[in-house]
Amino acid sequence: MPWPFAIMAVMFAMILARVGLRLVGFAKLCALVACLGSSDALDASMIARRALVQAVRVWRIGMPTLPRERGELLSWLLAHVPVWQARAGVLGLSALQIEQVSAEVEQLHQAIVAQEEARAAAEAATQTVERRDREVRLLAANLMRVIRAKASTENNPEVLQAAQIPAIAPRRPVAAPGTPTTLDFALGSAGTLTLTWTAKHPRGSDRVVYLVKRQLPGEAGFTLLGATGERAFDDTTLPAGIADASYTVQAMRGKEASSESLVMTVYFGAGGRANEQTSEHGAKQQRAAA
Repeated sequence: MPWPFAIMAVMFAMILARVGLRLVGFAKLCALVACLGSSDALDASMIARRALVQAVRVWRIGMPTLPRERGELLSWLLAHVPVWQARAGVLGLSALQIEQVSAEVEQLHQAIVAQEEARAAAEAATQTVERRDREVRLLAANLMRVIRAKASTENNPEVLQAAQIPAIAPRRPVAAPGTPTTLDFALGSAGTLTLTWTAKHPRGSDRVVYLVKRQLPGEAGFTLLGATGERAFDDTTLPAGIADASYTVQAMRGKEASSESLVMTVYFGAGGRANEQTSEHGAKQQRAAA
C-alpha cells in the first residue's frame, strides 16, 4: 500500500537525520510532502520513494563524516593516512592519491604550527608593548615633575616654555558653602534638644562642617557648642530652669565660610521644659523678624 511505504520513507529519513547526517531539513520536507503535500496517494508514494533513494545516496556519501574542527581534522588525517597508504591496493587508492593527501596533510600541519607560533608571538609582543608603555610614561612623568618643580622654585615660566610643556592651570576656587536655613528642633525624653536644618551648597563643596552656636539669657553673645558634618546636632548641655535659648548655624569648608543662619529661639515653659507648639511658633516669629 502506498501510504505505509511513504510513512516508512519519512521515518527512515528522520532516523538518518538523528544519527548526524544533517538531513533534518530533508526529513522535514519528506514529512510535509508525503503526508500533507498531496491528496493523491499515488503521487505521495512516488515522492516518498524518491526521498528514500536520495536519503540512502546521501548516507553512502556522507559516512564517515570528517571532523569539522581543524585540530581534530588534522589528528584524524594523521591517524588514517598511514593506514590508507599501507592498504592502498585493498582500498583502491593509487600511490599518487596517497602522496597528494600526505603532502596536503603535512602542509596543513605546518600551517597550524605556524599559526600557533604567530599567536604566541603576538601575545608576547603585546605584553612587551604594554610594559614599555608603562615604563616610558613613568619616566616621562618624573622628568616633567622635575621641570615643573624648577619652574615653580625659580618662579620662572620660561622653564616650562623651554621644555615645551604647558603650565598647570590653577584650580578654580570653589565658592563658599551655602547658608543653613529652615532651622527646627525636637525635644528628647532626657531633656536633649535636637537641632535640624537644611543647606544647599555649590557644586564641589564637599566635606562641609557645620558650627552650632548658642546664646542663653544673660549672655552677651553666642558661644560655640560644637561642630558636625551632619545636618543635625544634639544639645545636651541646656541648664535647668532657663526661659529660652537661641541658636544659629554656620557652614564651613576649609577657610571658606557661609553666612550665619537666621537665629532660632526656643522658648521654654514652666519647669524649664520647652512647649513644642509654643516654642516652634516663637522660633518662626524670631526668624521672620530677623
